[in-house]
Amino acid sequence: MSERVKKELALYRLREIEIDDMKLKVEELKIGEQLGTMNYEEKVQSSMKCKNNDYVMNEIEILEKKIRFNEIANKRIDNALKRLDIDETEVI
Repeated sequence: MSERVKKELALYRLREIEIDDMKLKVEELKIGEQLGTMNYEEKVQSSMKCKNNDYVMNEIEILEKKIRFNEIANKRIDNALKRLDIDETEVI
């Protein structure tokens, strides 16, 4: 197996772990934001739609984009492995 293939397979597993961790971070940010508010006015002012909450919304958006990027990279590896399997079966 070539070095590039070995590297991509190692990165595949690391991306899976990163994806899982980032999903947990997004969930943590959303839940933490909900738990941090005490009364109705605070809930309204710190809701995800409020402009005062830009940091959390931005952080969630960045994490969701990173998750999608890593999912796409892993999907491409899956497709490459499927092509290799098809090529091997055709040779046999």
